[in-house]
Formats: sequence, structure tokens, C-alpha cells
Amino acid sequence: MAKQFVRDPNTVVAVGDIVTVWIESVDLQRERIQLTMVPPVAKQ
Repeated sequence: MAKQFVRDPNTVVAVGDIVTVWIESVDLQRERIQLTMVPPVAKQ
């Protein structure tokens, strides 16, 4: 959600907000994905 710790997610987003996320990791064994709202750093 942010580069720093977010104590209450409601301070960043609200129910119904449309957000852009990126996949950070995929755990096939547990069938889970980790998403982030922090944009990836562009590789030069």
C-alpha cells in the first residue's frame, strides 16, 4: 500500500476504490499471490 508501514488501511484506500496493483510473488503451494500498490522500479 505504501513504502512505509500502514497501521490502518482505511487511511490509504476505502471500500469501493479502484486501485492499480502489481504481483510481488506467487505461492503455488499455498495458492496465494502477494500484491503491492507500490510501483516497481524501472530497470535501466
